[in-house]
Amino acid sequence: MLKQSRNQPKQKTHLKKLLVFTFMLVSLGVLLAREPNTRHFFFGNISPTEIISKKWMIARAVSDGNDVTSDYDHYFLAFTAEGTVSLSAKFRKARIMQSVQSTGQWFFLNNQKKLLLDFKNNESDAVFTIAKLKGDEIRLQKDDEPLELYLIPH
Repeated sequence: MLKQSRNQPKQKTHLKKLLVFTFMLVSLGVLLAREPNTRHFFFGNISPTEIISKKWMIARAVSDGNDVTSDYDHYFLAFTAEGTVSLSAKFRKARIMQSVQSTGQWFFLNNQKKLLLDFKNNESDAVFTIAKLKGDEIRLQKDDEPLELYLIPH
C-alpha cells in the first residue's frame, strides 16, 4: 500500500506534463493551420499580394451550375507583386482553335474582397469577387455573369 501512495504523485506529475505537452502540440497545429493571409506566429504576415503573385491555371470552371472546365482548360494567368498580369489562353470557338495573349494590370478592390483584371485588349477585362485566396487555391466569382473559376498554381 505504501508503494501505491508513493507512485500516485509521480503519476499525477507525469499526467500533468503529458497534458501540457498535448496542449502545446495542439496549439502549434492550430497556429500552422491558419489561413495563409493572416498573421502567422512563425512565418510572419503573408499578404494577399504575396499569395496571388505567381502563375496560376484554371483547374475548374462552373457557369450557372454547369461544369464548363473544358472551355478553360488552357487558361493561364501570371500575377506579379508589382500589379501586372499576363493572360495566355487557347480555346475553341465555332470549332476553330483560337488563342489570346494579353498583358495588363490587376488590382484588389473593396478591401481585398474583389479582384479587377484590366487587360490591354479589353476583351478579357473582368471584376471578380474573391471567394477563396490561399497559397494553393484561388476561387473567383465573376461579378457580371454566373461564372466561378478555381485556380491552382501552375
